[in-house]
Amino acid sequence: MHDFYDMPFNEYIVMVEAYNRRQSAKQKEELLTAQFIAYHAYIAGNIRLDKIPSFSEFIGEKKKVKSTATDEQKERLRAATAEYLKKKSQIS
Repeated sequence: MHDFYDMPFNEYIVMVEAYNRRQSAKQKEELLTAQFIAYHAYIAGNIRLDKIPSFSEFIGEKKKVKSTATDEQKERLRAATAEYLKKKSQIS
């Protein structure tokens, strides 16, 4: 206990951040366990095997991301990538 009271403030902040990170990981693990149980409860009575989603689809990990880049931006990126690879191959 004396180590705690003799501790400088910056060490205290590091200790608090480590504790919070550990708690956050524990909460994520508990959430994943609850999602796992919910998934198996959902598929347990399902007769149609072709309609069963995968676990990652069930918890929402595989979300489609809509592309916000325009065709012009994509073309400029392709051109810049091709130029980079060309220069890289000349150096090697």
